Amino acid sequence: MKSFIFLIFIVFSSISYCQDKEKPIYYQDIDESIISLEEFERKSSYNGIRNINLYFENDTAYFYKKFPSKRLGRLSPEQLKFLYHSIDEINTFKINRNNIIIIQYYPGYENKYPGNRLSKWNRYHKDYIRKLKKTNKFEFLWVYGNSEGIETHHTDRFKWLFDKNKNIQKLFFPFYIRYGSFAIVNQNGEFICVYGEYGKQTILEACKEIGYKIY
Repeated sequence: MKSFIFLIFIVFSSISYCQDKEKPIYYQDIDESIISLEEFERKSSYNGIRNINLYFENDTAYFYKKFPSKRLGRLSPEQLKFLYHSIDEINTFKINRNNIIIIQYYPGYENKYPGNRLSKWNRYHKDYIRKLKKTNKFEFLWVYGNSEGIETHHTDRFKWLFDKNKNIQKLFFPFYIRYGSFAIVNQNGEFICVYGEYGKQTILEACKEIGYKIY
């Protein structure tokens, strides 16, 4: 009887394993339309903007998705109000709503800097931050979605805010993307998001692109 039960377990385990291995793989363009593997490999950019390759899965399939490394748009008045409310919820002081907001977003998990060393990315340099703050036109926010590895990202120098209700994520960072991302939003709700590894020069260029002349 024990042998029979063990045999059933092996059979069901094998079936389960085979079903999992046989899950289909889909390739999606940036508009989520299904494309072939060959098309997926060819589409390294869209309208001059580099694409990022994302991967995720659910119970029925695996997905590889193209996602633009930069996105420009405009929040509706309701979304802009929601953004300010979400910031007020996690921050200890109210920001100046007439200023441009720079949100640097750390997703956590795999973004831990190698060897538990402090990150050497120049986006944590204070020279450009000081220059922008002197204009009295900018608000800087450092926000994280998960605290794993956050200690390697200069928590002694920057006040990291926990996006506890994922509201910032929902507005600007819908997918997990390694190496962090940032968003710049002006008082009219116009925004630019840059996804993936970036430095301080990328932030300065994005400020210009959203219409602010840097120093």
